[in-house]
Amino acid sequence: MSHKRYLGLIDLAGIQSFIFRQPDLKTIARSSEYIESLTSPEGILRDTQSDVTCMFAAGGNAAYLAEHPDLLKKAFQRISRNLLIYGQGIEAVAVICPYEAGALGNIYSSAWRDLDRHKLAAPRSTGLIAFPGLARSSKPQEVGKALTMDYGMRHPSQFSHIVCRSEMEDSDLMAVVSVDGLGMGRRLIRWSDRVKDEPDDVFCEMLARWSQNIKDRWKTAWEGSVKRLADEFGPEMRLDHEFHEGRPLYPIRDRDGIPFFPCRRLYQGGDDMSFLCDARLALSITSDLVTRLEHPDESVCPEFRRMTVSVGILFADSHFPIARGLALSNKVRSAAKKRSLEAQSRSGDQEASSALDWWINRQGSLNRQGEADFNSTLRPLIFNGVPSAGERTWRDFDEVILPGLWRLFKSRRNKLKDLMAAAEEDDRGAAVARFLALRPIKMDGRRIERPFGFLDAPFSPETGFSPGRRTPLLDAAELFDLHYPFHISQGTMPSSEEN
Repeated sequence: MSHKRYLGLIDLAGIQSFIFRQPDLKTIARSSEYIESLTSPEGILRDTQSDVTCMFAAGGNAAYLAEHPDLLKKAFQRISRNLLIYGQGIEAVAVICPYEAGALGNIYSSAWRDLDRHKLAAPRSTGLIAFPGLARSSKPQEVGKALTMDYGMRHPSQFSHIVCRSEMEDSDLMAVVSVDGLGMGRRLIRWSDRVKDEPDDVFCEMLARWSQNIKDRWKTAWEGSVKRLADEFGPEMRLDHEFHEGRPLYPIRDRDGIPFFPCRRLYQGGDDMSFLCDARLALSITSDLVTRLEHPDESVCPEFRRMTVSVGILFADSHFPIARGLALSNKVRSAAKKRSLEAQSRSGDQEASSALDWWINRQGSLNRQGEADFNSTLRPLIFNGVPSAGERTWRDFDEVILPGLWRLFKSRRNKLKDLMAAAEEDDRGAAVARFLALRPIKMDGRRIERPFGFLDAPFSPETGFSPGRRTPLLDAAELFDLHYPFHISQGTMPSSEEN
């Protein structure tokens, strides 16, 4: 007679709403630390009784094994009780599925589908099971370690600490960045199909290793990007390069002589991440992060060796409501995901390419309407690889188009801004035509016959457009003073001199 065991799954929803329930950065940081603590070795999702085995816990999800369903129910009660006290607003849904010994791999995928159905029908509260006499805390308890310091810098405790000062112009723009893995569901299905016939103990081991691999990939990539950012500031804690005549371009804010790090991760769980940074650093940090995630890791199972993502960046004032900012950055990211899936459909590739979109919300709008320039600009952009006809990748912008524009208009910044302002109200084609008409004919004392030669085919150096009436010039002009590339070299950034 076969031996019956039980698989328990739990999913926590509403995590981002919980983290951003208060508008101040310090509370957000501590709420994020509480979420991270749930899946730590001593966390409530992992610290089960000895008669319940935790297979994995990550990103608000966990899976358990037990000999009897009541043991799983008790474990879920402990989790729910903790959430009622410390995690008010987080929604928890769980399922328990019996399986025959040796059939764990086969039941695992169907159990998650069963959990998804329960999520649609479950009451929206943390109460998996009623607790007589258990009162909800009237004030959420602050859980988490003290704010730590990296690379000799303080973690910013206010949104204004994120924004670096600038000698070129006053700026209070920060960036809210949302990053999400592409095709993770399909990857997981492929992985499950490949290992479903493995013995139960082998399947458990492979599942735990897979979960840890995903967590390590994101952790390593993020830590590498943070170190790269710290290296860019150098020992004087400022972005300073020879081309700017030794003057600090972006001095970092400080308190008592200790600088604030101009970036802070808000949340990372599974394949989902959000962070804040100075607006001028957002695209470089994101590009570095994506490069690290896309780099194949041979130590990881084949389905997850190379991670691709969609990215949405909202540029907004540091006083912009952060919860709304995150929602808008996710909306921007959804446009990037759509572009990625469209490119995948055209190419027939098995994996979608990483893609990026941004929105500069200087007016503080609470909703992003359908932008009129979507039919004329190239955004959203594929990050890397071979673009489709009439498109360019973010690499093209970062390494060719933006440096070309900086060289040509470094002393005409005001004129470029006037043209961009006109483009917001006028015909896009007319604005680009005026843009090209103002091109300088001399640079470094010599005549430039084809100043827009960096617009390789199918884009015309004479009109700026492709045959499909799209142009990268409006995107590039929009980022003219907003993007600080990590690979910067002397002479490529705009000068503070103006005609």
